[in-house]
Amino acid sequence: MWKEFFYYTRRERISLLVLLVAIACSFAYSAFSPFLKPPSRDSTAIGCGADSAFRAMCDSFFIALREEKNTRKVFKKGEEPKRELFSFDPNTADSIQFIRLGLRPYVASNILRYRRKGGVIRNAAKFASIYGMDSVSVRLLTPCLAIDTTAPIFGKPLRRADSLRATPPLSNKFKDTVVIELNAADTALLRRVPGIGAGFAAKIVGFRQALGGFVSATQLREIPGVGDSLFTQWQPWFMADRSLINRIPVNSAGITRLRNHPYLNFYQAKVIYELRKERGSLHSLRELALLEEFCETDFIRLEPYLDFGEIEKGKQEGR
Repeated sequence: MWKEFFYYTRRERISLLVLLVAIACSFAYSAFSPFLKPPSRDSTAIGCGADSAFRAMCDSFFIALREEKNTRKVFKKGEEPKRELFSFDPNTADSIQFIRLGLRPYVASNILRYRRKGGVIRNAAKFASIYGMDSVSVRLLTPCLAIDTTAPIFGKPLRRADSLRATPPLSNKFKDTVVIELNAADTALLRRVPGIGAGFAAKIVGFRQALGGFVSATQLREIPGVGDSLFTQWQPWFMADRSLINRIPVNSAGITRLRNHPYLNFYQAKVIYELRKERGSLHSLRELALLEEFCETDFIRLEPYLDFGEIEKGKQEGR
């Protein structure tokens, strides 16, 4: 109660202080009255009755203050609002009607603000999309909607935001299966394939650049987020031309370029670089067969991406 004291009006605070002083005086009189005059049986009975009436008056006073404060707040936090269901048009109803329907004050304010900006609530779906509208209110109030579609406001054109939501974007996806070259397609072309959006299109192009090109469409499985079901959907759309692969010149590439390839780690790139420095140049992937950093699977995956041609005259090693 004391925390709420400073939220009362000045008049309420004065009344409360006067009442507290009266209560204190009453308790003081009750405490010291036995020493002043021995009470008789009848007077004790009368005093108890008077004290009970006084306490009842105090309780009613505090209840009245609490009810008035709650009325000003409209709703307590976490309290289910009282609802009065009746037919209403959300395009013409005022804030009092929205409150009577059980909507929170801020929701009613959002509806009025939307209307002031030229918005029109054309159907139940739009009413339900108002910011702050809860599912219980939508379920109870939707049958009460009485939207007047003959009103002049319905002759106005839709706002741009509403028109974008009302009209789904035209799809530019391929209707029939078209075989696409993976090593030449850009993101715009990839996005026309059903099941590929902007995110996957960017991932495909990024993985292709890191590899140097696709050897087979099955390499799409290695892209994060591409599962078996998605790959099965994509597979009929793609082919890969190995002649378009950008190979790594093993005898001139530096460690950084080697280790940036998805099929090479830092230790493999380093051992290639050190072996090349020791022997001058490498002529075949099989020269790495005795190194513990490589296995047979590595040779199969790397074979299309490594070029063991001789170093061109005057060409410096990349770092």
